[in-house]
Amino acid sequence: DGSYTMTVSASDVLTLGGVEPNGGPITLTAKFVRNDNMADAAGTVKVNISAVARVEKDSSTFTLDLNGQTVKATYPGRFLISGGSITIQDSGTGGKIEGSNTAIEVTGGTLSIKRGTVSGFYGVQITSGTVNISGGVISGAKNGLWVNGSGNIALSGGTYNSERHAIWVDGNASVTLKDMLAPGYAYHQNDIPIAKAEGSVGEVPFDTKPAWLSDAVTVEACTHSGVKRITFKIVQKKIR
Repeated sequence: DGSYTMTVSASDVLTLGGVEPNGGPITLTAKFVRNDNMADAAGTVKVNISAVARVEKDSSTFTLDLNGQTVKATYPGRFLISGGSITIQDSGTGGKIEGSNTAIEVTGGTLSIKRGTVSGFYGVQITSGTVNISGGVISGAKNGLWVNGSGNIALSGGTYNSERHAIWVDGNASVTLKDMLAPGYAYHQNDIPIAKAEGSVGEVPFDTKPAWLSDAVTVEACTHSGVKRITFKIVQKKIR
């Protein structure tokens, strides 16, 4: 005697299985229980459900494909990585992880970022573990990438930006800005390699702690082939 809307919890549907990246049929049954005219009547409908953003599990290794979607965490929530291995990528366009405080904190395990945007008051905070960043955008209101402990870090790509510090390395960190660069890569601003970092005493070398890079910074392959040495020979000739 009318039209009805059935709302289903995604967590309930996913437990039925059969959800593939490209969609899979799941049968849902609607049963009228509060209508005198159609009491106990039932109807079935098949729907195809496809993953928007998904996590693929393989032992302790995970892949989070944002697929153009946004994942948000409100304070004090954040992605906390303490073990295993997770790779973040975006097979779509504009995929984001947003946090009101720290978006991603790494205290162990391995984090790899290939594509997507990570943003928060702190974008990515590293206190321990292994971090490999080859692409994507790491953004923070205070610190984009923040290293305040130990860790094995390799930067071979990515854009880092902040209103204050695009990349910040604390004095107690086990690595320096220089240590974090993958072989053959350099920090750039406006497509120009950066020669110095900022520190508490002004400009400092990349192997100084604490040190930071401000504004927008990219990590790109260094195409500099080296310095050529030119020797000049001065010949004096006496004129009589």
